[in-house]
Amino acid sequence: MKKFGLAIVLSFLCSSALATPPVYGPLQAQNNLDDVDSASTSLANLGGAPLASPTFTGIVTTPSGSILNTPASINLSNATNVPYSSLPALSANQILGSLTSTTPSGQSVPSCSASNNALLWTSGTGFSCNTSINAGTLGGTTFASPGPIGSTTASTGAFTTLSASSTVSGTGFSNYLASPPSIGGTTPASGKFTTLTATSTVTGIGLIGIQVFTSSGTYTEDSGTQEIIVEVQAQGGGGGGCATSSSTQNCISGAGNSGSYAKVFYTSSFSPETINIGTAGAGGSAGDNNGTGGGTASFGSLVSCPGGGAGSGGAAFTATTPTILFPNRTTSSCTISGGTTISSIPTFVSGFSQSLGALGTNTIPSGANSILGIGGVPQAGQAAGGNASGFGAGGSGGATSNGSAVGGGNPSGGEIVIYEYN
Repeated sequence: MKKFGLAIVLSFLCSSALATPPVYGPLQAQNNLDDVDSASTSLANLGGAPLASPTFTGIVTTPSGSILNTPASINLSNATNVPYSSLPALSANQILGSLTSTTPSGQSVPSCSASNNALLWTSGTGFSCNTSINAGTLGGTTFASPGPIGSTTASTGAFTTLSASSTVSGTGFSNYLASPPSIGGTTPASGKFTTLTATSTVTGIGLIGIQVFTSSGTYTEDSGTQEIIVEVQAQGGGGGGCATSSSTQNCISGAGNSGSYAKVFYTSSFSPETINIGTAGAGGSAGDNNGTGGGTASFGSLVSCPGGGAGSGGAAFTATTPTILFPNRTTSSCTISGGTTISSIPTFVSGFSQSLGALGTNTIPSGANSILGIGGVPQAGQAAGGNASGFGAGGSGGATSNGSAVGGGNPSGGEIVIYEYN
């Protein structure tokens, strides 16, 4: 019995000596090896409890495998050479960017492929397509601050040269310009001006309007007028009438003179102005009656032009008596204030009337011509005075010879013309 018990003890001791001894101490605690009895169990324990924040050196690849498992995420603060295939996938026509936060995301990019498109970025909104500029035709040209052609809004800049291959007509530029200049320069570009207007000063266009007055009124400049030329023609004087004459008598009367004339250039202080054409002249009525002289025509207080003197009436006289009737020889000139005088013409005097000493040998001169008119035609023998034409000319006188009384010719009226320039 004692021998059998000793054998059991020895047998147990031998089995224990032959088994793998367990690992104890700091290594066991660090690596969770308190229950390890094999290498495979130790490796599994390492995969189940990895280091929380390992530090790597050299070239590191992303760990993978069934034992260590693939990490859910890795913070790569100093990573380089990351392949594009490893980045998050984006949709077509997107770029990676940040719109409203620090986290990048896919930003959609619109199609801006037309020649007049431009790609814009708006903070907090993203990309958009601008179609309001013509990127294809700007060509690098620099503009000061021009408004678009056809706009009514004035801008800075200047037309230094403006030419056309066809006639420029009408109130605006309504024709194609073969080589219209660019704003602010003389380099031509293609295009068409349909209307050219501005709310502020635009210079160098030329004549933009004409206002004509044949009766009294008020002149107010047209929009854009910066300079004017004023043309003032005063009316002429009427011819004299002639009395009834017997079979032994003649009668002659005088012709009327022209009105004075002026043309003046002004660059300021010319609107509004009162237009005064003056009292109309007239031929003397039938009989020994003087004509009526023309009234003064004036453009405000700037230009004042006297009208022409009238011809005198005539009484019957013995036909055999040679007779000469001199005209009204009073002449007058325009009064001009300011401006630049282009021309100033005083009243023209008509010729003298005469009878040569025999019945019916009467001759009456024409009324005096003016700058803008023709005097009444000359008369002879037995005839009423002739009327003037145009503006500012005198009427001719009448004549009788063994005939009834006649009247003198009427003068032509006054006229004021304002040429407006930009």
